[in-house]
Amino acid sequence: RMLATPSNKDPHDNAPEAIEADVVAMQGSKLVTLKVREDGQGTTLQGVEAIFKGGAVGTVVWQRTPLLFVLLDDATGSREALGGSAVVSPRANVTVAVGPDLVGRCLDARGRPCDGGAAVRQEDKLPMFGAPVLQRDMATISKPLHTGITAIDALTPIGRGQNMLLVGPLACGRRDLALDAIVHQSKEGVTCVYVCTQPDHEAILSALRGRGAMDHTVFVSAGTDPTPAECVMAAATGCAVAEE
Repeated sequence: RMLATPSNKDPHDNAPEAIEADVVAMQGSKLVTLKVREDGQGTTLQGVEAIFKGGAVGTVVWQRTPLLFVLLDDATGSREALGGSAVVSPRANVTVAVGPDLVGRCLDARGRPCDGGAAVRQEDKLPMFGAPVLQRDMATISKPLHTGITAIDALTPIGRGQNMLLVGPLACGRRDLALDAIVHQSKEGVTCVYVCTQPDHEAILSALRGRGAMDHTVFVSAGTDPTPAECVMAAATGCAVAEE
């Protein structure tokens, strides 16, 4: 996702301070399903913090009223350890550090450096799940994003700020195409964000480093064996970083 004008609007500005919810299911060791109690239904809660009675903390990664799907910060081991209920804070947005310090770094799904390098500055942050930019607020697309791939640049050119989906069957070369386009951006002065939701993220990271692309790229990894919830979170983190 490439947005021409980032949005810093908080989607929870008019929400109550706290909403109670009950644990109804747990998938694996980190994904919990909550059911919001009736008085709290109708509030947008994606991207906010949930604190469980048992002390665990997590992030609401998806919402389907009255259900919330929460990815825990750390595995708890059992549903019983959660304490049966949680308090969701609509105004406690989970945020991601953004800015030029992230270029060249590898981040986890929550936006934390996972490459063994120095800590990043936390002065500039954006909500992990920020409010989408309305079409009327987007800048006009007037400049091309050259990929360096003649067939694309000549026949289906991409504009800076445009959403472009790359679709194809397995093993058709989509990844190589994306990597080639990222490598070419070193000549265009464009910063790239690559979100990897596959377990072989080390191979992709190695390829980017080997071709000198990490000098203008932020790499976000969903993990070595990511769950769907971790993939959603990694994608949201990547979008927040890119919007800055």
